[in-house]
This record gives sequence, C-alpha cells and structure tokens, in this order.
Amino acid sequence: MNLEFEFSYQANLKEGLPVGAGPYGNRLVVEVTGGRVEGKRLRGKILSGGGDWLLVGPDGWARLDVRAQFVTDDGAAIYVSYFGILEMTLHDGSYDYRFVSTRPTGGCTRSPASATWPAPDTI
Repeated sequence: MNLEFEFSYQANLKEGLPVGAGPYGNRLVVEVTGGRVEGKRLRGKILSGGGDWLLVGPDGWARLDVRAQFVTDDGAAIYVSYFGILEMTLHDGSYDYRFVSTRPTGGCTRSPASATWPAPDTI
C-alpha cells in the first residue's frame, strides 16, 4: 500500500475545558471554532461546533474522540470523525467527494490554539 497526500486541515480551537476525573480517567473538552481544509481535490472551511473530547486514562494513554464538519468551496457538507491519532473517518453524500468515505487517513500536529491534520490517500 502506498500513501499519497490528499488534504490537510487546520482547525482553530478554544481553550480546553477540563472536566476532571471520572470513572475512566480525566476528560478535557476542546471546542473547534473554525478553520480551513486544503488539498488538490478537496478545499473548504471547517464549521464551528465540532470538538475533541480527550480522555486520559489511569494507564496514561490519551484517547481522542474528535468530530468536525467541513463545507467544501462548492457547497458539499462532510462530517469528519476520528478516534485516537491515526484513525479518521469521513462521510459524505456527494458523488464528487465519494473518495473521502473510502480512504483511510491519519496524522496530526497540535499547538495550543489550532490543530493541523495531513490526510494521505491510499493508492
């Protein structure tokens, strides 16, 4: 399997809200406020309302539950979700963007106020 760059996105984030300790670990909620998607076949904006529900368990492992919404420059809506760092799932009902629902993607870079994800295509 060969990977080829498909797109990246940069998400603007609010400061995290520490929920605190619970039965499965410490929870931190980080709200997505917007951002941008850029690639050869996919360009658009990230809508507000998504977020990262991070859970750090007593074993020290961080478990991500990330969800966001893209709207492409030509108006297609794409729902994005991923769990952990390397598994991202995208769903879209538009024929023109069917490739986002059939390709594994992954990778992430974070700073305190934004996150950037390069998403490779599988060839």
